[in-house]
Amino acid sequence: MIGRVARQRDLEAAEGAFARAADLASAHGLRLWRLRALHELGTIDQLRTESVDRLLEARELAVAQGALALTATLDLQIAAGLNKQFRADEALEAARRSVDAARRFRLAVLPMALIFQATAHAIRGEHGPMEAMIAEAVALAPEDQDVLGCAWGHCRATFSLLAEDPGEAHAQMATGAALILSSPATIAPPFLGLWPLLGAALDRDAGDATARVRAAHGTRHLVVAALLGYADAVRAGRRGERAAAGAAFAAADAQMGPLVAWYRQYARRITAEAALADGWGDPVAWLREAAAYFAARGDERVAAACRGLLRRAGSPVPRRRPGQGELPGPLRALGVTEREADVLRLLAAGLSNREIAERMFLSPRTVEKHVASLLAKTGLRRAQVAGYSAALGG
Repeated sequence: MIGRVARQRDLEAAEGAFARAADLASAHGLRLWRLRALHELGTIDQLRTESVDRLLEARELAVAQGALALTATLDLQIAAGLNKQFRADEALEAARRSVDAARRFRLAVLPMALIFQATAHAIRGEHGPMEAMIAEAVALAPEDQDVLGCAWGHCRATFSLLAEDPGEAHAQMATGAALILSSPATIAPPFLGLWPLLGAALDRDAGDATARVRAAHGTRHLVVAALLGYADAVRAGRRGERAAAGAAFAAADAQMGPLVAWYRQYARRITAEAALADGWGDPVAWLREAAAYFAARGDERVAAACRGLLRRAGSPVPRRRPGQGELPGPLRALGVTEREADVLRLLAAGLSNREIAERMFLSPRTVEKHVASLLAKTGLRRAQVAGYSAALGG
């Protein structure tokens, strides 16, 4: 209880309380209480870095102890963390486990587990499945402000961001934030930080939004705190305070750890557009890095927006990653995308789907989709790819 109260304002104090609980449980052989303490420590990790390592450790213990309801809750949180890392395929698997257990044992986590399934579908660009999961979650919990708020701010807004529609995403986040910030649970999803950042870039009332999130202690989630820092940078730049804008950007950027790279690069994409307009910072460098990151992930619309901003800045725009040529005419005529052409080259080199996924920083499922699309467009079998690629000139 002490740890949960402290977690609202002081992560260090909360971690200390949960660590003491774990030590006491270990000393007295209280296996379930040790498991619960480990679960809470994993929650602290999520608020700091989005790591799910301790949650996965806790899940193994929960399964071993037969703690079925707690296993479902842990799967729920693991799915949330993986979504925030934009590892949608793994998040979907964890959310489905939570949903299956919740249906079987009639657990209260079911609506939110459905929402995290919906979020994973949003990241994968699957609008129909996303809306189906949202509809079921809302039917189960029509008055739950957290479920409703995340449906708008997590699911629909994520889909809009990846479709490169920041204005629509901002409106959806505003709807979600109004629900979340009036909820007694006061959860702090990352969109509470993106909402003011988009508002600042779009010249909407970002100052009030930032103040509301901070007053609700949303900054205990360090991703939210960093995103608010980018919003502060944009607002300072709009006021002509270039030095303050640069300092705020640097501080926010330094807070972003490797597990939340998507949020860091998206914040750079939004901040860079404002910095170009207002004449501060190093937006070209930010955009070049962001464009490469989103292209490698397959978030092509966001990558294209970054390239468009680079052109606006008068900066050369590399269309291909180093070592790769232009898309051959025969492939372009078949409707093969640049990403599918990349897959073709690696297939021709004899790499497996998993090896291609590792090389291209994609999930195996995403590579499977690219391979299936490539083979359908070219009419090839996998064994024919090497010869076909050689005929195209490699």
